[in-house]
Amino acid sequence: MIATNLQIINEIRNYLNHLAENMIEYVKPGAFTRPKKLSFQRVCLLILKLPKRSLSIELNDFFYELKQSEESCTASAFSQARYKLKPLVFERLMAKISEVFYTMQRELIVKWKGYFLEGVDGSTLSLPDTESIRKYFEVQENRKNSATKARIVCRYDLLNDIVKQASIGSMSQGEKKYAITHLDNLEEDVLSIYDRNFPSFEFIYEHQIRNLQFVIRSKIGFNKVVKNFVNSGKQSEIVCFSPSSSGVKNLVAKGYSIDKNSVLKVRLERIELENGEIEILITSLIDTVAFTNADLKWVYNKRWGSETNYDSLKNKLEIELFTGQKPESILQDFYATIFVYNLNAILIKECQPLLEPINQKRKHNYKINRNVSIGIMKPRLVGLLTDDLKEVELLLQFLKTSFANNIQPVRPNRSNPRKKRRTGGRNKIRPLKNYKRAS
Repeated sequence: MIATNLQIINEIRNYLNHLAENMIEYVKPGAFTRPKKLSFQRVCLLILKLPKRSLSIELNDFFYELKQSEESCTASAFSQARYKLKPLVFERLMAKISEVFYTMQRELIVKWKGYFLEGVDGSTLSLPDTESIRKYFEVQENRKNSATKARIVCRYDLLNDIVKQASIGSMSQGEKKYAITHLDNLEEDVLSIYDRNFPSFEFIYEHQIRNLQFVIRSKIGFNKVVKNFVNSGKQSEIVCFSPSSSGVKNLVAKGYSIDKNSVLKVRLERIELENGEIEILITSLIDTVAFTNADLKWVYNKRWGSETNYDSLKNKLEIELFTGQKPESILQDFYATIFVYNLNAILIKECQPLLEPINQKRKHNYKINRNVSIGIMKPRLVGLLTDDLKEVELLLQFLKTSFANNIQPVRPNRSNPRKKRRTGGRNKIRPLKNYKRAS
């Protein structure tokens, strides 16, 4: 396993070199053409390091890790250099590490009945309040809330703990529009899982026209068909949805051949929760034998992994502590943070065999403490991507041992009521009571 992760690290290093060799696509004209302390690769590494402390301290540490302490530069020099980089660099790196994992770690990949389970959910990020950021993210003033925010939507592999796609943009666009942009990159062995903010005739049509499978929670009063199903008391039913006039107009505008007589065949499923409440799921999985009520209840419950993914991005990796005051830095930090999340997830997977004998002897199963693992890995990220491969192999072994020594129990069937937060709050990090910063 160490050997495979070494190959993954080496593949990322080679890809970073490839980006540098073809950097004309990724930098502003004339940038990084002369030898300087802050080369293309070094600026990339500094941003991937996710510097959250004073930049002067981070820069001193960075050049020390490179064994080039005498070359340290100023925070101003770094800020000027980073804005010569296009965010596309980090978007490509984010995509690359996901691609490399699914290519090289096939024996670790988990599916459910032949499907990847991918939860899709949206959230918001609080941004630095500058004029350029407000303009880029189309922030609108209003009486109650003028906070500077961006909308993000992540497609997260629930069984393999990898963020496969991510979008960031204006709050003026809804979650569904960002989620639809992900669909063209999906294979037919993906089962997408969405919460009750997503269902619409258009959204379902976008999946069915691509032969993509889905499970979407519906509001009880979503439409007449759902209302009739709820009142019928049935557990499962195959139904047809018809489009609204606006739905037809929007789909025709996209070039689809559709009219008011078009229908979508879907399955409605009633899920009874332990507290007596019911949830209604809309799914393309018509076969009630192959995909039972219990199956769909289990599948939708797995969607909670999307929520814990955001907890890791916001609280453990502190994604909202941005390292710049311009739109470019927001985008760079966003994609770099997801890259680091995925790298950490890949390294954690290597520790799973070490947990099996522990789980056999204890009441609860145990997992790696992600907060601690991030805190251990981040200071060594530069070494992973720059050291001699023999040293990297030793570093990977150290990380594996250290991760395995920091575990926590998985307590089943735990639930916490969702607490509504005051709109417009500017607190960037909202840690839990037992949470202490480790990175």
